[in-house]
Amino acid sequence: MSRSAFLREAAKGKNIVRVQLFSALVDLFAREPWLAGEADVLEIGSAPASHQRAFPSAWRLTPSNAVPSRDVVLVFDADRTFPMADGAFDGVAFFNVIQALREYERCLAESIRVARRFVLLNSIHVSNIARHPRDYNRLTEDRLAATLDEIGRAVPIEYRILPLGGAFTSAVSLIDPYLRFRLFRFVANCTAAVLDRLDRLARWEAPLQYLVWVKKV
Repeated sequence: MSRSAFLREAAKGKNIVRVQLFSALVDLFAREPWLAGEADVLEIGSAPASHQRAFPSAWRLTPSNAVPSRDVVLVFDADRTFPMADGAFDGVAFFNVIQALREYERCLAESIRVARRFVLLNSIHVSNIARHPRDYNRLTEDRLAATLDEIGRAVPIEYRILPLGGAFTSAVSLIDPYLRFRLFRFVANCTAAVLDRLDRLARWEAPLQYLVWVKKV
């Protein structure tokens, strides 16, 4: 995770989920140049958000959502079969979406189907952003892996699931509504990120979210 990107976002007083995702994406694109190259990318559940500023400038983004809006190019339900051909895009990306889908397995399979090269997503494990009834899934690493393994029986893929954060950032996410001042949120976010090192040393498994990439092979 990019420390400088984390500090810059944390200084803006954003929720820890968004700070962590942004800084992890900055780091991921720096480490994985095959993801950062020129590509036509479908973004599912697209809406103006901080993580989009981390997207590579070489990406040509097609925003989509289930709800029409001024910024959306394609309108379709990600819980159903996607209305586009196999390999219609170089890549598919969706963030802060999968937990709100009833048919998340279908969405993953369809995303892989319409992507020629890669799929990139996150899965929030602990969050106070989304609430019932629009929040259906809390996917563990094992569940994500099992779903991707099942899809991989039909389509050759490689994937990696990257746990982000730990018990302390997860705790800060839950109390975020009480951190009403930017300074309080900045201190809490940075302190939790440092204390998560203890979480990893203790080998506890309480990630705040997962960042997942899938490569078609």
